[in-house]
Amino acid sequence: MRWFGLGFALLVTACSGGAGGVQSDVDGSGLDGVSDGAQIDQNSSPDSEIVGDVVGPQPDTELDGGGCATGEGCFLEPCQQNADCLSGVCGLHLGELLCSESCIDECPLGWTCQAVETSPGETVSACVSDVSHLCLPCIDDEDCSGRCVDYGEEGSFCGASCVDVCPTGYTCAQQSDDSRQCVPTEGVCGCTDYAISMELATGCAQSNDTGVCVGLRICTADGLGDCNASEPIAEICNGLDDNCDQTIDEGDLCNDGNSCTMDDCDPSGCSNIPMPGSACDDGDPNTSDDLCGEDGVCTGTPFVCPTGECIWSSIGNGVDCDVEYKLLGSPCDDGQDHTRYDECDEAGICAGQWYSCEVGQCEYSSTPNGTDCTILYTIDGFPCSDGNSSTQNDACDGAGSCVGEEYACPAAEVCTSYLQNGVGCTPEYAGSETSCDDGDPLTTEDSCNGAGACEGSAGPSCPPTSDCVESYEGSECVPAYVLDGVPCDDGNPLTMDDVCDGSGGCAGIVPLCGNGVVEGDEECDGPGCCACTLIELNPLGCVLANTVVGAIVEEQKLTADDGTSGDCFGYSVAIRDDILVVGANLDDDNGNDSGSAYVYTRTVDGWALEQKLVPSDGDVGDVFGERVAIHGERIVVAARVDDDMGLDSGSVYVYTRVDGVWTEQKVLATDGTQGDYFGHSVAIYEDTLVVGANFDDPMGINSGSVYVFTEAIGVWVPQQKITAFDGAEADLFGDSVAISGDTLVVGARLDNDTAVNSGSVYVYTRSMGTWSLEQKLVASDPDAFDYFGASVSISGDTLVVGSIHDDANGYQSGAAYIYSRNGTEWSLDQKIMASDGGEEDEFGYSVAIDGDVVVVGARSEDEKGNNSGAAYIFLRTNGVWSEQQKISAADGGNGDEFGFSLSVAEARVVVGVRLDDDKGADSGSTYDFGVRPQCSTVSTCACKPGFSGADCGTVDP
Repeated sequence: MRWFGLGFALLVTACSGGAGGVQSDVDGSGLDGVSDGAQIDQNSSPDSEIVGDVVGPQPDTELDGGGCATGEGCFLEPCQQNADCLSGVCGLHLGELLCSESCIDECPLGWTCQAVETSPGETVSACVSDVSHLCLPCIDDEDCSGRCVDYGEEGSFCGASCVDVCPTGYTCAQQSDDSRQCVPTEGVCGCTDYAISMELATGCAQSNDTGVCVGLRICTADGLGDCNASEPIAEICNGLDDNCDQTIDEGDLCNDGNSCTMDDCDPSGCSNIPMPGSACDDGDPNTSDDLCGEDGVCTGTPFVCPTGECIWSSIGNGVDCDVEYKLLGSPCDDGQDHTRYDECDEAGICAGQWYSCEVGQCEYSSTPNGTDCTILYTIDGFPCSDGNSSTQNDACDGAGSCVGEEYACPAAEVCTSYLQNGVGCTPEYAGSETSCDDGDPLTTEDSCNGAGACEGSAGPSCPPTSDCVESYEGSECVPAYVLDGVPCDDGNPLTMDDVCDGSGGCAGIVPLCGNGVVEGDEECDGPGCCACTLIELNPLGCVLANTVVGAIVEEQKLTADDGTSGDCFGYSVAIRDDILVVGANLDDDNGNDSGSAYVYTRTVDGWALEQKLVPSDGDVGDVFGERVAIHGERIVVAARVDDDMGLDSGSVYVYTRVDGVWTEQKVLATDGTQGDYFGHSVAIYEDTLVVGANFDDPMGINSGSVYVFTEAIGVWVPQQKITAFDGAEADLFGDSVAISGDTLVVGARLDNDTAVNSGSVYVYTRSMGTWSLEQKLVASDPDAFDYFGASVSISGDTLVVGSIHDDANGYQSGAAYIYSRNGTEWSLDQKIMASDGGEEDEFGYSVAIDGDVVVVGARSEDEKGNNSGAAYIFLRTNGVWSEQQKISAADGGNGDEFGFSLSVAEARVVVGVRLDDDKGADSGSTYDFGVRPQCSTVSTCACKPGFSGADCGTVDP
């Protein structure tokens, strides 16, 4: 049985909770004989139909048997609790709380008499409305006395079962569940005071593509309120059912896409905790063994897939590499210049056939390029041999060919005939018994001596010839006198201007200053007077005071004691104090063209050989001795085509004299490689060594470089490698070098700054052990192919630069430029040229400076024969350089190239003549020149310490 009071209670619960039954504060208090909380049995709905309008009692209607005045809780008057009603029962009718009436069996139409429990154990009979909940908002049937009817978008409201008749304003309508329910004629239920006070509600929803969220529409004084359902949104990690699917935080909401983190969701949000050491995949195919790190990052161990000329593809797969090789024999490039015809082999390796390039005599270099040879030709006029004995003066044409000039030998003589040898003529001597005529009437039975001379048996004994007796004739020894006035030497050191008298006598003039001192009104008779005569007799013992510079004269010619054809003794020379070193770069002591150097010391009798230098590891073709330098007791000898660091990489040797013996130390470029020509130029100053490598490639092929070494505890160590800041291919930076103190000069004769191969010079200074560029110099009047910088020399703040193909005195006549430094700025002092310069003299091929003396070599000058060579001496007086003297070999001849190398120190000039033939064709020689003082009117003669006598020729004990 369903009690009325219980029904009220359920109604209130539903309104306050939004989904359950409706609760009421009706408790039945105040009813006579009925306790508060009385309940009406509504277990089943009335069977009777409601017919017509349900109306309250008329004012004159007598209720409950005794009548009821309005406002006393009469039937159908509003109430809030049972005590408000006369019947003691307050109940619902059409959704409002109204007082009921007591009954025995019958009630007004639309009401049913039922037992109502007003308190536990106490019941009363009262009329109960058949439409008590009609039009109250509901959620389901439990909120109604009957059905909860769906009104579409408006919500759901309680109905009342009917057949045909409903209360006024309602109609009986068929429902979807086949029941018939009373519904408002206007189609809309309003909110009663009861529904408003109880905040009764009907269901509603918000929907979109994400989902559907349900809520309530609650009765208010303004009618049903708006739907309070949430807008469905995509689920996020927040402890809420955001999409209203009845599940909280479902799905993979915290997945950060990182396999190295453990993803978790709780009401506070997402957490992604690193899992170090876990296996993972970093997505990089070029790593393997991928593991998670402490930072949650997946990292693998990188590996590199092989690449190469013989690999089509090589792709990482996260473990190793998938490699696809080219077919066997496919063309490729192994990257090696010394190989060609490169092909892929069965192992996927590109390999070529090794080959080499031989350097021809008219080539500076011939370097493999992977196909053939890259050749740099020597300059036009570079010496060579065309292999034809009928030509001489062979020279390169600048395009790789060696071309000689045809020549003829002298006609055959009595005991000698001549054969061409490609340089000159080789004598062929007649046999020792061949008859001849020596032209001497005093001899008989003349015959060849096997050495080219015709000799006869001794005739009559005649006195020896002299300066003034040329010969004796006949058996009577009739003298043939030298003409009167021909210079001679009378053997008297106190006379001058000695001449023959035409009768075989020689007499000189006694000078006024016969005692060697100009006194009073005496005057010297000429440049040979007094002290000068003594000096010439014994140059080692005498010294002059108050003299002026006189002539520079040849004092000694040196040839190698073991010299032979092709040695080129004199290819390089250097002098310092009393030490002279001469290079013979094509000597064969260590094999063909291995090279050597000779060290001489100066004695009272001239230069004497102290030691011949050959390297301990010398080999064929090293050309040891091609460059030499000296300072103090340190000698540098270069071997520019030594192969220690690769073919023609080059090396230098430094020799130090210890107890009279020169000991060797070899120096190499730290980064040397084939074809560098390390040692093409060398210079030394105290403990600093400079080496040029003009074919090094730091700024392009043959751009060139210079290496500086210093001596530390007897060992030469690298200090700095220098390259031109604007270096370029084929500049030949390092073609020449020179050093004085902390100033270094480097020539780059093929630099193109001002014109093609015009050349340039770089000056560097050292500070705190570091060399930096001070100034770059170019000729003031540059022209293409001048080769400015082919030779350099420096003394203090004065620098001389050779420009061997300058055309000022004719095509390739040559010139030299002298610069001086003021502070840190170098400026041109003077451009000098030979006073008698001519075409192709190559003045400037070699240069040397010592203080106020500059010597310039012109190896192709022709005074003593074609390309015999010469050197020019310039002196600085009051800041002006002037030519003092031209020197050449007294016995110079064709092709000698006197001046190919030279050096100057302390009024001595040494000149190398590499192609002199004294010891055989191109055996070479070296000439020593000394400065002879000249008297002035205040000249005096004195002896050096340790010498005495009239001519200072007596050595004191």
